[in-house]
Amino acid sequence: MGISPYIIPPGHLAPGGLSGWGCSRRVESPGFSPPGLCGVSVHVAEAGGLGVACSRLPFSLPDTVGELKQNYKERHLPVTDGSRELHGLCAQLEFLLQFDLKEKRSFFGQRRDYWDFLCQGLARRRQGHEGVQFVSSLEKLRTPVGKGRAFVRYCLVHRQLAESLQLCFLDPQITSDWYYARSPFLHPQPRADILGCLYELDGVTFHLALKRADLDPLAGPPSLS
Repeated sequence: MGISPYIIPPGHLAPGGLSGWGCSRRVESPGFSPPGLCGVSVHVAEAGGLGVACSRLPFSLPDTVGELKQNYKERHLPVTDGSRELHGLCAQLEFLLQFDLKEKRSFFGQRRDYWDFLCQGLARRRQGHEGVQFVSSLEKLRTPVGKGRAFVRYCLVHRQLAESLQLCFLDPQITSDWYYARSPFLHPQPRADILGCLYELDGVTFHLALKRADLDPLAGPPSLS
């Protein structure tokens, strides 16, 4: 069985982090708003800084981005679906985008996710986002989580991830409509730290399959290929 890009690999746990918190712990369940993670409290660090935005998380986004950039520089090859650093990045970013996300449902009762927030935020800032249009055309993706994952991958390939997220978070009212107070995206310094990390990825070339049908949570873990 392949390794899912939405399971944080053991190498991406912070030094001295949670023992026993490894690949078997998925971060694909919609709506991360529990009071704690594996018995460790999660809250926004008052002092700011991505040590991280959500204090005592079992990973470090700057470290993952740094490893990905370093490997890209050393190998002189584009980052592909086989990159473990890519999997760590996807899992960590999805966790942050789902952390303290308010529960919302569509007219038909389907639970909304960060994909729906991104669509609303981008619609307010620009007329049609190519990534949103592309993902919306993928008929095989059925869930907001799968579409959100496809959007992140599209933005990585087109070097638009940080810019697209920044556009979404420009309107604090929209952000507060979708997130509770503990979300790092409601706090200026953690939000700036996250976006700063992601802007560093604009210098990395990604060659990823953009029409994968296995990104929905119910489709099984995507293969490491």
